[in-house]
Amino acid sequence: MFELRVLNGQHEGAALPLSGEQWDLGNHEENDLQLCDEAIASLHAKLSRIEQAWQLTPSEGEVFLAHGQPVTDTLALDVDQPFMLSGVWLVVSDASAPWQSGSVIPVNPEGKLLNPIAGKLKLKPSLPAWFKPALIMLSILGGIVLTSWFFMATPTQTAPRNLKPILADADAVRGVLVRKLEDRELNHAVRIEGDNQGLSLTGQITKTQSAILNRLMVSLSNDYEIHVPLRNATTLKILALPFRIVQITAGKHANIVTESGRRMFIGDVEDGFTLSTITKNSVQFTGPENISVKW
Repeated sequence: MFELRVLNGQHEGAALPLSGEQWDLGNHEENDLQLCDEAIASLHAKLSRIEQAWQLTPSEGEVFLAHGQPVTDTLALDVDQPFMLSGVWLVVSDASAPWQSGSVIPVNPEGKLLNPIAGKLKLKPSLPAWFKPALIMLSILGGIVLTSWFFMATPTQTAPRNLKPILADADAVRGVLVRKLEDRELNHAVRIEGDNQGLSLTGQITKTQSAILNRLMVSLSNDYEIHVPLRNATTLKILALPFRIVQITAGKHANIVTESGRRMFIGDVEDGFTLSTITKNSVQFTGPENISVKW
């Protein structure tokens, strides 16, 4: 049983069992032996076996032998005869034979690896096969730690941006207020006064209208970034019936009598106000506003 051994480069120590007749060598993931080193072509070369003879055929990349001879055509390859694919040394060896990378890789008199294509390609220093994956994992973990530290150390820098529309002057604020007041039917009761120094909402409004206006002010603050001072200067309207009551009768036939002499029973209407309830201590009307009169 023979195997193709990788003697240096990113995959140093890898071995491809040579069972079959032909093997593709290069950096494509579907090759029989994938080499991811620099300058390795997709299908760099092919190794084949015909009966007991080994053959090496260049394809898309440069192939050299031990003393720098380029391989340009199919070459009969001997067992333990090293060859190089753009800086990566390979050798076909008996699987049972010990690895002798130090003596198998061609060396010069100084004991350094021969480089037949010096000046065209610089060999990478030989590293263990596990070194690159371990280095990548350490880099990822280091990045995660640094990122986590950054987010914890600078919370103000990672806060969500304020995406609220900006109302920069009085005209912008006034335009939004007018629309909101109209939507809530407050435009006839509330006035907008002032300039870029500050705006005020004025007018006399009922208790119900005041609650609506307060909700409007909260909504405005939540929806916009306002650069002009804005205050609510409205006052509560003192509600009164448009007529006077001169007599109140409670009981089974409860009614009231107005100053004009009209007697009103439950459900009767006067000037837009409907008499709704008469109790032992109050008279209640519904209409533009609910009014309760103590007696």
